Amino acid sequence: MRKPVRILAFSAFAAGLALAAVPSVAADVLQDREDGFKAAKRSMAQIKDALAANNVAAIVEPAKSLAAFGPHIPALFPKGSNGGDSKAKSEIWDNFADFETKSKALETSAGLLAQVAAANDAAAVPGAFGKVADSCK
Repeated sequence: MRKPVRILAFSAFAAGLALAAVPSVAADVLQDREDGFKAAKRSMAQIKDALAANNVAAIVEPAKSLAAFGPHIPALFPKGSNGGDSKAKSEIWDNFADFETKSKALETSAGLLAQVAAANDAAAVPGAFGKVADSCK
């Protein structure tokens, strides 16, 4: 009789530990996600400012930053991380393959933008930036 009670008590304790760990993991993911998207927003603003100033050279680094962020985006959205303070839409998890495709599109389009800006191809920059902006939708 004592053994089942111990097993039950241990199981309840272990379940409590597992549940206690979930919010901290989710909080870390939420913070990483928030930090990443804030940096991406800053990069987009820098690109827009550079476009407005006709400063093609100033587009290269923020475009590279966006391209580098793209492959990391899906990992910032593990299952179960849409609760709490998350503002992420449930559609992300409902069609995760599409979300991964859009993240890849950001990587590719921002990489292309960095290339055309590095080549000082002012005529190609607006179209390349349009593809970056489209990938963010």
